[in-house]
Amino acid sequence: MMRKITLFVLLIFANFYSFVFSNEVQHLKSPINTNQDEFPCFVVNNKIIILQKTSTGGSRLIRVDLNNLNIIEPYSTLKAYKNYSGSFVTYFSDSTYDYYYFSGKSKRKFDSDIFILKIDNKTGREELIPFPFNSGKFESHPYISNDGKILLFSTDMKENGKETDIAISINENGIWSSPKILENVNTPANEITPFLDHEGNLYFARYDTNNYNIYKAELIEKWKWGTPRRLPYPINTERNEIAPIIVDDKLIFASDRPETSGGFDIFTYDLCLPVFLELNFTQSTNIFSSFDKIIISDTLNNIIDEKFLGTNNVVVFKLKPKKVYNIKIFNECSGQNSYQKTVQTPCLDTSVVKFKIALNITNNLTEEINLPFFVGGYYKPITSQNLKQLKTLFDYNLIGIDDSTNFVENPKDKYDSLVPHIEESINKIVAKISQYISLFEKGCIDSKKRLKIQITGFADPRKISPTAKYFEETIKDEKFNTFVERGIQMDNLLLSKLRAYHTGKIILELLKKEFNPQTLNNFIEWEIIGGGIANDIEEDYLVLRKVKVKIEISDSN
Repeated sequence: MMRKITLFVLLIFANFYSFVFSNEVQHLKSPINTNQDEFPCFVVNNKIIILQKTSTGGSRLIRVDLNNLNIIEPYSTLKAYKNYSGSFVTYFSDSTYDYYYFSGKSKRKFDSDIFILKIDNKTGREELIPFPFNSGKFESHPYISNDGKILLFSTDMKENGKETDIAISINENGIWSSPKILENVNTPANEITPFLDHEGNLYFARYDTNNYNIYKAELIEKWKWGTPRRLPYPINTERNEIAPIIVDDKLIFASDRPETSGGFDIFTYDLCLPVFLELNFTQSTNIFSSFDKIIISDTLNNIIDEKFLGTNNVVVFKLKPKKVYNIKIFNECSGQNSYQKTVQTPCLDTSVVKFKIALNITNNLTEEINLPFFVGGYYKPITSQNLKQLKTLFDYNLIGIDDSTNFVENPKDKYDSLVPHIEESINKIVAKISQYISLFEKGCIDSKKRLKIQITGFADPRKISPTAKYFEETIKDEKFNTFVERGIQMDNLLLSKLRAYHTGKIILELLKKEFNPQTLNNFIEWEIIGGGIANDIEEDYLVLRKVKVKIEISDSN
């Protein structure tokens, strides 16, 4: 019996912080956006620093709490930033110093330069350091990486000076390298406002014919990026979109689209389409399905969500993108996991995508267990008690002295070492059956269902003498539907059935020690079969002398 589970992974936009989830661009309202220009700069301590132009043509920095967009406060006044008419700013800290890289205007120059403001964390002392590779033309829109090793900025350092490009400078042992233009990123158009996400992917704005649009270039190797692609609508419009920064897969940027409060306003967009994990269960023959609980947990085994399947064919979970989840299907009745899988949810910034994973999960309610090793010509399993009784019959010459019983092998000490193995195997069979009976008693198995135990015995291919007889007491057992007269001719078919019968008797007696006889009568249906000579490709007769126990949940006859 097989249950087929099909998993559909649906990607729809996700949300973190207090921004409302949507697949549309969100326009941040007043007091963040005003009738002046606002540009996002960087995030520190879960607060976004925003460059806000003033009505007098100057600029100021404000700080907005990402968990509560109504909490807005001026950012600490940086004297040098103010003195040099600072605009775009970025930030890095090495625990000893805070570093602010900002673009500003020297009193002696009209064009923009980049300055490094170094502040001692203990004393607050400021030191202003001009970027050593200011060209005397235009350097602006600095971005410093989280480790302080990479500085990206906009520059018109090319000889023709007709367009701005994005340049990179590497800090090695405290010394900045000579800036290089990112050849694979830049074009004859203007590229400005670079930013790196936590995976090293590059975001920036490019002037396309009539307006600026935001682009993304994937990191392909250290300090090298692939061909940029323009981000789709509604991120980019016919108006200008610049100054992208990324906060936990949320794009925050500036745009002068018509709905602004005036000039450039700040907008947000969820880059990752959140993940909806949809488990589709096809029709199943598993009687325990209604007790299945689907559990979603993180890598620390903290439960994120859980739902019972019940009578549903579809169960849906909302997951966050770019996370690792453990999916487990646990049955409350059986106490077993029928399925386990670890998945990593993706982050996509394109159209909605459906991932389909088809899975076949074996939930087999039919089990087959072999019980090998019988004494040659004998039909009772090799337990310590049965083996002792058989030896006694030989010791007192009750069997083995005439043609009617000499088909039975004298065990002597040959099988003594097998007794623990056989008894352990029988106990395992009983334990398995007990699990089903316990489930039946708990109501986990429909009262109309039955546990069918089919026991088939087998003999090795040696022929038995026509004079051989069944020498023990007559068997009249209606429960096992087995009837054998004493003195009836013995052959391999009867021998194999007797092996099945006596195995069933042992199993039933052990079950009676644990369960009410009425429960056993109501739930278990026995079938005893003589399989005759085993047709296995096996030369060892000892292995061929066996019984096969088949345990199956089925409808009542």
